[in-house]
Amino acid sequence: MKQTARDTRGPKLPKNYALVLEIVRKQGHGVHATLHDIFNSARRQSPGIGHTTVYRALQRLTNLGLIAEVAVPGAASTLFEPAAPAHGHFLCKECGRVSDLDFILRPSTLRKLSEQHDLTIDDASIVLRGTCSDCAPRR
Repeated sequence: MKQTARDTRGPKLPKNYALVLEIVRKQGHGVHATLHDIFNSARRQSPGIGHTTVYRALQRLTNLGLIAEVAVPGAASTLFEPAAPAHGHFLCKECGRVSDLDFILRPSTLRKLSEQHDLTIDDASIVLRGTCSDCAPRR
């Protein structure tokens, strides 16, 4: 019988999935981790955990809305972060770091775009690119 753990804010999860959720939540808001980063953390806590298990856990936790998958065009890899209110992201073209931005598209803007183009918009994300303050002095 598989061991499960109940997340206090959600469904009953297999033990390894609960571990992955804990790792992502502990990284905190504003921190973005790759599958590889999360796998390495999980492996330190549970040496027998497999790469595929971590991948499946991330997909399931994303589908449940417990974590967020951040696909930033131009970033080296897909990133994961704790679930949070909608926000934008900034990709530094020099160092590749992805940072959170307190910015969203207004619902009224999305409604207007939907009406103008006869679309149904289910989701929107903002990614801005440029040079971060750490890299700017190097230029």
